[in-house]
Amino acid sequence: FAFIPSAVFPKLNKLTGSNYSHEFYVDGSPVVADVYTGSEWRTILVGTLKAGGKSIFALDITHTGQEKLLWQFDENSITDTNAVKMGYSFSQPTIARLHTGKWAVVFGNGYESANNTNGKAALFILDALDGTLVRSLEVQGTTGIANGLSTPKLGDFNADGTADYAYAGDLQGNMWRFDLLRATQDANAPFKVTNDVPASDFKVGFRGNPLFRASADTEGTQRQAITSAPSLVTHPTGKGYLVVFGTGRFYDTADKAGDKSMSQSVYGIWDKQTLGETASNPNIQRSSLQEQTIVTTTTVSADGSTARGRVISNNAVRWQAATQ
Repeated sequence: FAFIPSAVFPKLNKLTGSNYSHEFYVDGSPVVADVYTGSEWRTILVGTLKAGGKSIFALDITHTGQEKLLWQFDENSITDTNAVKMGYSFSQPTIARLHTGKWAVVFGNGYESANNTNGKAALFILDALDGTLVRSLEVQGTTGIANGLSTPKLGDFNADGTADYAYAGDLQGNMWRFDLLRATQDANAPFKVTNDVPASDFKVGFRGNPLFRASADTEGTQRQAITSAPSLVTHPTGKGYLVVFGTGRFYDTADKAGDKSMSQSVYGIWDKQTLGETASNPNIQRSSLQEQTIVTTTTVSADGSTARGRVISNNAVRWQAATQ
């Protein structure tokens, strides 16, 4: 079977033009997962256009020969003029079960949305079966500067198959956490599994503050864009996550000729507050991190091929440090 999203219809005619030059259409890799409707399991495919447009779609592909369109979500799906709109769908979606008891598609709003100069970005949570907007969790960056949320990584801290947190970076170098569970006031309370949490309880973590702001300088003036999804690693102490991510951007024409003087970084940030507690602002500074540097470059051989590799320093990290 084949499917053409409505968002690329207006430029299909260009494909037959004698003076055609390359354009993006359905440029994103699809994601496939099984979801439970309440009475049966279905297999759905969720696709994005990436640079091809501002849209995301879902197909039911449970039975061969009976594929059908479930929904499409695009820049016109949110009518509130003050709300963050859908941008170019660079964000890779995740299909996950939420504490509402329902299945959802979770992704960042993408880049170059209609009102991106207000510094806002958003995590979109859609119902996996009908595409309705369950929740838009907006974050506020620096006003007057373009922004957009990148691919999120969902965390399931107690491994019960239900998403507890989502982590995602934005173009302004902010790494955000989104709380997808009902928060408790007591940090020592047991981690409870509930499947009846209303979506209205979902919120931006740390009372609207980012987990970390990536900057090439200690003053925070050289913000490093985050355009890839973070990785989540259980901290060696067993408490919380190490949120590991790199910075940099290379998706716009201007990026190729951009400022190459600013260095990019790989960070590992310790999120200690992952037991459903009402989390306070971690206020982690670059100066409080243990710095590692590239010591040398070398040639690495494997399976008959060679590649250039970098060797980094091994400065000791205080995993049990009182501060982050």
